[in-house]
Amino acid sequence: MMHINRYWQISHLRTQHFLVLFFTLIAGSSFSQKITVNGYIKDSSSGESLPYSNVWFVQLSTGVAANQYGYFSGIVNKGNVEMAVSFSGYKSEIVKLNLQNDTTLNIYLKPPSIDEVTVRANKITTLGNELNRTAIPMSRIKEMPPFLGEYDIIKALALTPGVNSGTDGSSSLFVRGGSSDQNLVLLDGATIYSNSHLFGFISVFNPEAVSHAELFKGNFPARYGGRLSSVLNITTKEGNTQKNETSMSVGPISSQITNQGPLIKGKATYLLSARATYTSLITLPLYLILGEKEGMLSYLMYDLNAKVNYTFNEKERLFLSIYSGNDYWNIKDKENTKRTGVGLNWGNTTASLRYTRQFRSRLFSVSQLSYNRFNFNYKTIDESLAKPAEYEPSSASTGSKVADFTVKQRFELPTGVRNSIVFGFDLANQVFHPDYYELKNLNLGTNLPDSRNNRYEFFSASAYIEDKFQLAGWLGLNSGLRYSGQFLKNITYHSLEPRIEAVARTPDDISFSMAYSHMSQPVFQLTNTGQGLPIDVWAPVTETLRPSKADQWSAGVKKDLKAFPVSVQAEVYYKRLSGLIDYNQGVSFVTNVSKSWEQNIVQNGIGKSVGFELLVSKTTGKLNAWFGYTLARNYRKFEEINDGNWYLARFDRTHDFETTMAYKINKKWKCSMNFVYNTGQPATLATTLHEDLSGIPMPVYTSRNNLRMPDYHRMDISFSKEFLTRRRKHPATISFGAFNVYSRINPFYMSLDNFKSFGGKDDSGQYIGYESRYKSGTLFGIVPFINYSVKF
Repeated sequence: MMHINRYWQISHLRTQHFLVLFFTLIAGSSFSQKITVNGYIKDSSSGESLPYSNVWFVQLSTGVAANQYGYFSGIVNKGNVEMAVSFSGYKSEIVKLNLQNDTTLNIYLKPPSIDEVTVRANKITTLGNELNRTAIPMSRIKEMPPFLGEYDIIKALALTPGVNSGTDGSSSLFVRGGSSDQNLVLLDGATIYSNSHLFGFISVFNPEAVSHAELFKGNFPARYGGRLSSVLNITTKEGNTQKNETSMSVGPISSQITNQGPLIKGKATYLLSARATYTSLITLPLYLILGEKEGMLSYLMYDLNAKVNYTFNEKERLFLSIYSGNDYWNIKDKENTKRTGVGLNWGNTTASLRYTRQFRSRLFSVSQLSYNRFNFNYKTIDESLAKPAEYEPSSASTGSKVADFTVKQRFELPTGVRNSIVFGFDLANQVFHPDYYELKNLNLGTNLPDSRNNRYEFFSASAYIEDKFQLAGWLGLNSGLRYSGQFLKNITYHSLEPRIEAVARTPDDISFSMAYSHMSQPVFQLTNTGQGLPIDVWAPVTETLRPSKADQWSAGVKKDLKAFPVSVQAEVYYKRLSGLIDYNQGVSFVTNVSKSWEQNIVQNGIGKSVGFELLVSKTTGKLNAWFGYTLARNYRKFEEINDGNWYLARFDRTHDFETTMAYKINKKWKCSMNFVYNTGQPATLATTLHEDLSGIPMPVYTSRNNLRMPDYHRMDISFSKEFLTRRRKHPATISFGAFNVYSRINPFYMSLDNFKSFGGKDDSGQYIGYESRYKSGTLFGIVPFINYSVKF
């Protein structure tokens, strides 16, 4: 095995060097009359790179977008070169140079003052860059009202058209009719399998550790695969290159501390960030006062982010990123004769090592190794207090695990003034334990074994190429092709995934886009069909379960109104899905342990969704705001569910409206507001109740997602003040406000209850009939918050 690995490493290295030499020679021989200008776009105060910045070459009427590392590269004519450089939330810069040779630049951008307006914003945006894609830096997210004092990437993205997060207490994303498992979530290139803390109230992404978030809803670049609905690519901060800096914040849910700075001046930087809740500290005094009879609830959540960057020279850099986050929830209760306990824990661990290198003047390479692990466990314990010597404690533990190791290689190469290509490959080994369990001293009256730990493993390989070609100053074509294969013991699944987008811009700066994407997904998440807090299980393709497929068509138009300045964009989409799976009717993860997950599911489901999205945004001046609206329908169909008829998907929303506004009152004070309205989500609710032989009311269900919950709406407000502390003059911010300011009672769950009897009693003394009514429960009314943060 050692010789095989060594042979693979040598072969891989030779192949990489051959590709580098081949494409470099082509580029060098074809464009000897052109020159290359490249470099990094950075923050002027911290020295950190600004990912996905835009560079517009004025004389050529074309532009390029920086990559995740803030690196850009373009081919221009010799002589005078004028570049307009921009990044959201920063002052745009006009760079004028006279170039005769290939040139590498570091361009530094500054945040604008309150009254400044971004220069030439309509020209800087790369053709087609804003349609099907949402890019939000953390500086923009921090202008929104925080959720219970927490700034949250997922909650911010849910305020954009085509995206929602379900209900209160959810940090899942449902994008254009897709389910939450159909989103590829990447943190510094490593996959995140669960993005929720505190049962979904907040996400796993510590806002103080994150630099930027990028969401693709359509026209997915071919470098991304393995999911059907969206790609969420999150980049953490690199660490301040100029000075050591520490920030601390205290809020109602959690507190955090972040430290960053240079390790070696001009060479290496670091970032350390930690966040944790203190819920257990609040419940501990109650437990000490009331004792075990009233029960003991404990909850712990933590995040740890660590990152080290090393710059060998201006062409080579190394990044090491590590993340670990876990949730632990326990309830202990004591009665006269026994002690019981219920525990739930879940968490992610990721590590990624990335090496970037610039070959000669044009070819940029990204090599990555990453490891990801997700674990979920549910456990119950029952202990006898009457005769502890005779009765050993009994317990039941069940859960799900997934782990993968991935190798990625990507090359970026500008091949002409108006053309660039990206190509590469991914290799991965994935291991799943979807439904393991262990029973101790339990007699369930069946032949159920005491434990089960089925292991599923497969290898996957993919290769891709992307091409961006601007046919003319007003017309561009972005195309890509991805091959993906999953290699199991006795079967291999192959998939070719074309992606294409045509973009055009009229002389009066109206942009049009038409796109098509084909996607494939070899992993699945099984989610409980009921209401309340979900328990989710990840499962892989098998020899009898094929990957899911999706086709999406979209078209959009965008116009920048210079007079206001306001940007307006509208998009329509149609998505078709196949190969879907779901739990069978009446089945859940915890209550059906006796059967494996493969016996509890239905396969070969299909789906369709169609929608219209509208976004009006203003991102300059004292007032920043956006208004979004989505009109959509979303359906699913399984032969074994709902008599084989179409039914509304659980995350269907007919109408979804959201608005966010942030106003800078002066240099110290600012205020912000969110308003959200959407159609209630479909739910599987009982339509009537009947009594069994014991007189216990039993619900009767007629179909899947047969009724809708009431419409959801709320408003959040926030005020914040920036100031210097009295003694040390450190920058500090205090924020306060309210979530759900008018205390809307938004239902979190609904159930059908017998409300009152009618018709009298029969001869046996039983009521002849009942009038049944739905009752609901909510998570939040109005929730005030206050948050304090300081930097030093």
